[in-house]
Amino acid sequence: MHRRKAVADFEKSLDPIDGQISANFRNKMLPLREFPLQLLHEFRRFQQVLSRPAIHNNLKPQRETLLNQIIDMMEVTGESFDALVHNASNVEAGLACHLSEHVSAILTTRQISFRVKSMTEDMPRLFDDLGNAGDLKALGYELIARCRATEHKLLKTWIEEIQESLAGGHSGMRMKGQLLEISQDGALAVNYSSRLVQLLREVRQLSELGITVPGEIMKAAEEGEKYYQFGVVLKKVVNFFNSMDAQILKAQRPMLLSSLVAFEEMVERRVSRTRTVEWSTPTECENYVERLQQAAFKLARETRQLRGIHEALASCVVALMDVDMLRRRSIWKQRWQEIQSQMRTLSERYPADRMRRWVLHWDHQVCKVLEAAYCNGLETLNESQFSDNLKVELGFFSNSNQGILEFRPSIEELRALYYRELKKFISVPSAFLGLSGTNREVCYSRKRPTAGLLLSRS
Repeated sequence: MHRRKAVADFEKSLDPIDGQISANFRNKMLPLREFPLQLLHEFRRFQQVLSRPAIHNNLKPQRETLLNQIIDMMEVTGESFDALVHNASNVEAGLACHLSEHVSAILTTRQISFRVKSMTEDMPRLFDDLGNAGDLKALGYELIARCRATEHKLLKTWIEEIQESLAGGHSGMRMKGQLLEISQDGALAVNYSSRLVQLLREVRQLSELGITVPGEIMKAAEEGEKYYQFGVVLKKVVNFFNSMDAQILKAQRPMLLSSLVAFEEMVERRVSRTRTVEWSTPTECENYVERLQQAAFKLARETRQLRGIHEALASCVVALMDVDMLRRRSIWKQRWQEIQSQMRTLSERYPADRMRRWVLHWDHQVCKVLEAAYCNGLETLNESQFSDNLKVELGFFSNSNQGILEFRPSIEELRALYYRELKKFISVPSAFLGLSGTNREVCYSRKRPTAGLLLSRS
């Protein structure tokens, strides 16, 4: 008796605190009046505190409002159920998520069922004293049962369609035929059915949902999964093959001739011991895919290396443009030798006839640089020829008593030095043989305003 009285007195002493908690919670919930799901989340978040009888009773109007909002949402979901499933079953929506229409609809029914369960979870504790709590419970049971029936119907239809395709030998459901096919326009394609890839996704998705898939369909999916890794590798190889023209520089194509021929022969060689390599021959399929991948990797690696060297040469040539050939001839020569060194390194790997086109390309670029440097030097030749390299003194240097004013070095020596340096610079084009060593005609026979000047000076 005393214990009960003590408990009652303690609860009564908490009435002011319960009232303050109720008021604070009401204020906190005001911004969420139009968002019942967020409001429900807050009720669940503080359910231990809100389960106190006084607070529970103080928040009865808010609970009634929330209950009515949830019931309205349930009713709207029930009314639009068929439309939601139909939209998910739409072909366009199914393709958007890479699943068939039936499996997309099954996922939609599962989502609706999960949403209903989340809204009705812990409802008895929160709404047990409200009059229309039974309506919410009935709506929840009805929607969940409807989801299960619809899911069962959709799954049955999907299974029947897949089994019919497998029994009829549908080309998209079995791994058969050649691995690769070449279209009339020369494009390469992997003969791996996109429908089978879709089936793999669907079986994986349904299994994750806990749905039992018939053994025949599982067997077809396992067979497709076994070859899927080969399909992925072949897709990469095909993408590389179909985009080779964009990845390989035209001037470097002769240098890649050996790798290109080996790769294309591997693509064309789909015959092993008078038999076509097909998906139905797993050992030969694996070996072929491995050899094809190695050939593609070798070609791709060589292509990247040559493109990298090409870009490095471009940087060197651009840097050469910034060097004053007249005043900093040694630096210009040093950078030119770096370009020659890179070219010599490649000449050890590739025959000269295969490099000719690429070397010719860079001869043209270097000759443009030489032409620009030469023309700039001609314009400033008289101003800079003696400014940095020659020291001239003027004075009385003779021992005679005539007092003759003289140059040191003498004017004859100055004239000889001037013409020697002038000839050395003007003869640069005639001494420049390019990267191939025989390219003078290529560099200086083009019809440019300065070509005649260079030829006449040389």
